[in-house]
Amino acid sequence: MAEQNINEERPNDSFLEWLKSVNLIFPILSLILGAFLGIFAPEKIIPEPLSVIKIMGTVIIVVAFIFTYVWRDFIKSKLKLISLSMLALLIVIIILNLFFVKMVTYHNPHENVYYLVGNSTTDEKFDNIPNDELIRQTGGEWETLNEIYKNYTLISLIFSFSYLLLMIAIVFSIGGASMKNRLNSNPNLKN
Repeated sequence: MAEQNINEERPNDSFLEWLKSVNLIFPILSLILGAFLGIFAPEKIIPEPLSVIKIMGTVIIVVAFIFTYVWRDFIKSKLKLISLSMLALLIVIIILNLFFVKMVTYHNPHENVYYLVGNSTTDEKFDNIPNDELIRQTGGEWETLNEIYKNYTLISLIFSFSYLLLMIAIVFSIGGASMKNRLNSNPNLKN
């Protein structure tokens, strides 16, 4: 009898059945999000030398889509918290971009590249050199930037984890909203 109630509460228990029942907008938005923020994200969003997380972001989005199914009950019950977390992470990314992402202009060929910098330099001899000039002179590699700027590793980790957690929160929010809309439109699926 208890087994029958479980099946009545969750009629689409297999992943393929769940996928068929999910509002079509959820996988479409997840794919668009994965393509845009994972592969085509502007350098201002993911500055050098952290561009490697673009690919990780795409993988994270695919994994989050699958975990939306696995954790569907938790996501439905915590949708407001997940959405608030998404907003908080977005604010963190904006703040980090405002304070720690600097544009460097190269002239041959002409291009603008955005770099993550630290909160201050490690040596007084760098203090009077503007960030863009300092990066052009040193090459802008992660190891070099880590030697030049204080707290560079910490800022890089905060930036990277915030970005990747933001991707997860966005997919969970879209998926949770899709599930809630599906439940609201079909009273037979409600627990």
